[in-house]
Amino acid sequence: MSAHCPECNSIRVRVVVTAPASNDSVVRRRKCLVCDHRWYTVQTPEQLLPQDQLQWFRVGNQNKVKVIASQAA
Repeated sequence: MSAHCPECNSIRVRVVVTAPASNDSVVRRRKCLVCDHRWYTVQTPEQLLPQDQLQWFRVGNQNKVKVIASQAA
């Protein structure tokens, strides 16, 4: 995952503080090394999907995945 600065769109970003949130998420305070802008991001745990609900394909030299069926809630 690559975070971009929302102000200058630079990829030169550093994580300054990491803290757990109440719902198994992680909150990160980020700082742009180009323009010194600071902001927060929230990362949530990935949801596992059965392999029969995914379709893998290739675009150029990258693997991509497409969800072909939604999970019942």
